Amino acid sequence: MLSITVSAPFEVDPSIFPTSKFNSQSMFAIQAGDSFTLAGHGFAASSTITSVKLGATTLTTTPAVPAIDSNGTFSAVTVTLPATAKSGTLTVTDAAAHSATFKLTVWHAKITATKTVAAGSDLEFSGSAWPANDPLAVYVHNTTTGTNTNLCSPHTDGAGDLPDQTCTVPTYLPYAGYTILVTDGQVTVQTSSFTVNSAIVVTTTGGAPMAGGAVGDTVHLAGHAFSASSTITKVKIGTKTISTVPGIPATDSNGTFSGVVFSIPSMTAGTYTMTVTDANSHSASVQFTVS
Repeated sequence: MLSITVSAPFEVDPSIFPTSKFNSQSMFAIQAGDSFTLAGHGFAASSTITSVKLGATTLTTTPAVPAIDSNGTFSAVTVTLPATAKSGTLTVTDAAAHSATFKLTVWHAKITATKTVAAGSDLEFSGSAWPANDPLAVYVHNTTTGTNTNLCSPHTDGAGDLPDQTCTVPTYLPYAGYTILVTDGQVTVQTSSFTVNSAIVVTTTGGAPMAGGAVGDTVHLAGHAFSASSTITKVKIGTKTISTVPGIPATDSNGTFSGVVFSIPSMTAGTYTMTVTDANSHSASVQFTVS
């Protein structure tokens, strides 16, 4: 005999899913002033999201009025927290007064970092007000391309502080707009700006560092953090323009050039500034002694 059991009516409660804009992973913590991506399910079909709040604070969303599809789902909504935000309950409500909640921890972490570093040199930084014993990743963030270059992976101490640290900026970064980005995968802090200065390397034919030489000596020249896919337009010792081989050295997509050779021209013995300049007027210099 066929038996049919009819259950009592039930409701599917809405749910929301905040994800990090840094790594697209589920998140439960965020830096005050930062933004995250929000999705939800089980809301009123073909309706709209009318309110997104953290505690009693209404949060800014993009789009301003998120649309819900015929399945009661919305996605790809950017939510921005004010710099004064505090930990609390995130509440999302639709036009039919259906809502979902999520506990969100808000941090006010801080990072202080050197604003300018030559390619291949050390970045100095420190921090405070992070989670205790927190594994961090430090990146150079290219503000034009959005790419992140990992520098190092320090840990905060038991008080959530990051004592004075150093890590080396690589030589393969072209001249561009950057920030220093520090994250634990949830909480992400960026500095306002960071500059990777151009740098040059002067060596002998055998590859040894060369701080000077006699008239007629052969000099090998390389450089980093110049304009990407550009050219070197000028090499000078003091005010004297130097003829190089090749005559117009090219930089690669990382702003690097190498294999440039010249002979020290006839000039008065002394210590000069050797300056290398690219087509966008970015330059680097070193002291060079002519004997």
